[in-house]
Amino acid sequence: MTQQYFRGKRLFFFLAMISVFAPISTDIYLPSMPNMLKYFAVPQELINLTLSGFFIFYSIGMLLWGPLSDKFGRKPILFIGLGIYTLASLCCTLAGSIWQLIMLRCLQGLGGSASVVVAGAIIKDSYEHKERETAIAVVQSIAVLAPMVAPMLGALLVTLSDRWQLVFFVLTMAGGLITWATYFFSETHRCEPGYTLRSSLLDLKVALQNYSLTALLIIFSLPLVPFLSYIVLSSYIYMQIFGLDAPTFSVFFALNASCSIIAPILYIKVLRGRIQTKNLVALCFSIIIVSGLCMYRWGSIDQTTFLLSLLPASLAGSILRPPGANLMLSRHKNAGTTSALMGFSAMLLGGIGTLLASLGWTNLIEFLGGLFAIVGLAALTAWLFVYERILE
Repeated sequence: MTQQYFRGKRLFFFLAMISVFAPISTDIYLPSMPNMLKYFAVPQELINLTLSGFFIFYSIGMLLWGPLSDKFGRKPILFIGLGIYTLASLCCTLAGSIWQLIMLRCLQGLGGSASVVVAGAIIKDSYEHKERETAIAVVQSIAVLAPMVAPMLGALLVTLSDRWQLVFFVLTMAGGLITWATYFFSETHRCEPGYTLRSSLLDLKVALQNYSLTALLIIFSLPLVPFLSYIVLSSYIYMQIFGLDAPTFSVFFALNASCSIIAPILYIKVLRGRIQTKNLVALCFSIIIVSGLCMYRWGSIDQTTFLLSLLPASLAGSILRPPGANLMLSRHKNAGTTSALMGFSAMLLGGIGTLLASLGWTNLIEFLGGLFAIVGLAALTAWLFVYERILE
């Protein structure tokens, strides 16, 4: 359907804005986590549960919102999810205990998940084949400004006030702004006659019975395990191990996040069409393995060496997203269901990564390096096997 307000680049920008709730909801309050430790006077593991809980319920919510958007349309589901997110963010500012904050973060993740799954469905509704791949890359390159800016904004908020609640007030304002913008979005999906709520939820089962889709979901979600572990541990590594202050930490965090801007452009302008998909994906997983081994061996030297060992993995992981998403979206006809499963698998494995990061490792950097290398090897092996047996 024709967009009255969001046309061309405006639609790209709108899709990017509704795709950033996961990174902005985590990265902006990473610099505040040491203050939260002091405020609640609880172990680090409990503070980390505010991240783990968010990602787990974020992934569960996708399984709900995706099929519902196929049944009721993209716009109403987006409104409901954003409303829940905004209300939960406001309530987070009033949390009186760590357990209240954990529960509210779970609710925040549940509501925020609607935005990213609907964004993926809108891309499939609106674009075909190579245009879709380009749209994914462009939206990704815009959306990654959030994980770059968010920790800087979080560090600024920490500098202005030691009250961690200020972060969630900012998230409340962001949620309210995007909810208002959604009013001007025109629906892109017409529900099929006879497509009931029950059939829309059962469509998840139908999609998972497509073994090629299921295999791709696992393969392209595996890198989220070490990357989300890094998100959880980044503030501790830079601020406690290397002794950086909050503003300097945010700069190092943003330098790594900048790979996500470079990667889609590199893929569209240079790599696509020149390297076969099979070989490109294999190369990216191989880079993640080497990056992890370098981090394990030399990452503890200083903050710059740690960053340099991480950058190749971040670049390779970001290059994987457009071809991976395009492959998965082409495997099932219902965009809401496919987008839901893509987000669910990514966030579920990411949630596992956050839990692994909370197990009290003696050397956090060696743990991260080993995790990158092991997961990269597993993904590479699975990709080569699946491509030969299922995709070719």
